[in-house]
Amino acid sequence: MSFLRADAPVCAPGQVTRYAVSRNEDAEVTCSVQANPLQATFHWTFNNTADMIDVPQGSFTSSSSHSVITYTPIATLDYGTLLCWASNNIGSQQKPCIFHIVPAGEERVTRNTH
Repeated sequence: MSFLRADAPVCAPGQVTRYAVSRNEDAEVTCSVQANPLQATFHWTFNNTADMIDVPQGSFTSSSSHSVITYTPIATLDYGTLLCWASNNIGSQQKPCIFHIVPAGEERVTRNTH
């Protein structure tokens, strides 16, 4: 007899977590999760030194295991941190997947190895 384990979503390992982009340059940020069942829904927020803002549903696309947002910084306050949460019928992520949007010229790409 075998039992399938059910889990709320967690961030998938090996994701790019730092995006160095110029003003008016697009950064395509992908949030991938692992879960069972895999069918996840996603929620994004943006945090800078001034505010934490919910990203509207129409601003990103999602499938069962990942969500993609195209983020374009226009002004200095547009640099900051994107946070992605997923949930399934077991529960919601305890810790969000975190993506840093930094001005071009800083470290180009960092991967999460956890």
